[in-house]
Amino acid sequence: MHFAVAHRPKVRARHPDWTMSEVAKFLGKKWCELSEERKDKHRAMSMAEKANDEKIGLAFPCSGASIGLLMSIGAMLVKCLLFANFQRLRQLGHLLEE
Repeated sequence: MHFAVAHRPKVRARHPDWTMSEVAKFLGKKWCELSEERKDKHRAMSMAEKANDEKIGLAFPCSGASIGLLMSIGAMLVKCLLFANFQRLRQLGHLLEE
């Protein structure tokens, strides 16, 4: 997990037109190409971050799939709010033009 989190922003910056699936596939391929030594380094960092999160109470008591679902729902809510605000601004714009 640490590897993907650390490298995702760089990949997104280099390939802004890629979908999240394309980014994930690319990162998966890069992970497979890493030496076991480098993988162990990222695994250790991930475990240390997880332990720290548990220590300060940030650990999620749900699976990765549940977290992914929550993130998807959050993204949909943000889109809905942005659309609603856009529609409201359009309405206000029409009122100001009158």
